[in-house]
Amino acid sequence: MPVKAVIFDMDGTINTSKKYYEAYDEYAMSILSRILKISNDDAAEKMKELRKSAIGFTKRVELMGVPRLQFYREMAAMVPCKELIKKDVKLAKMLKQLHAQGYKLGLLTNTGRPLVEKILEALGISFETFDVLATSTETELKPSEEPYIYIAKKLGVPLQDCAYVGDRYEMEIETAEKLDMITIMLRHSMLEDSSKRGRSDHVIKSIYEIPSLLKKVSLQHKISLSRTASGG
Repeated sequence: MPVKAVIFDMDGTINTSKKYYEAYDEYAMSILSRILKISNDDAAEKMKELRKSAIGFTKRVELMGVPRLQFYREMAAMVPCKELIKKDVKLAKMLKQLHAQGYKLGLLTNTGRPLVEKILEALGISFETFDVLATSTETELKPSEEPYIYIAKKLGVPLQDCAYVGDRYEMEIETAEKLDMITIMLRHSMLEDSSKRGRSDHVIKSIYEIPSLLKKVSLQHKISLSRTASGG
């Protein structure tokens, strides 16, 4: 299948800042404890308990009774993204080059738009780099199929012609596979369920491998078409 669009995850994929993730829980628990009028420790304990039954941080925030939009507005106001996240000139250049090569680009994340915009700004990545930003402000949460269908429709590209790049199997790659998308797993151990490994079409160790991988996939597709046409 030809790749016409590349859809990226945010946390652990586009944003891999260890300083950001080390500080994240402290800011989050501070906000949750204030909204719910409980201690930071109690908020952390509730979040820990919900991990047993709910996939994803944003889903657990909602189950604690806090609207996701309110939570991410407050996170965006509180988290000093530019202090915690370094500009990634190499990544910004890579994304622009992919766009120039004709790929449509999407960003699909369970993080809310207010915080996503601050993260991209800190990374030095223009919002216009992506044809579509699909956050939890606009659509439902992964691992539901709905956000994948939503972003593919917005991009105007069939799901089977979209490559999905993420770092968590159960949270995101598994759903992309079910929808017959081309899946690219970024293997590292930054986030909570990174030890849960499943099958994916392609595996990379660095996001900067994407251009060479796409060239390889395109070449394989051309060879396949050539063989089909020649009856080989």
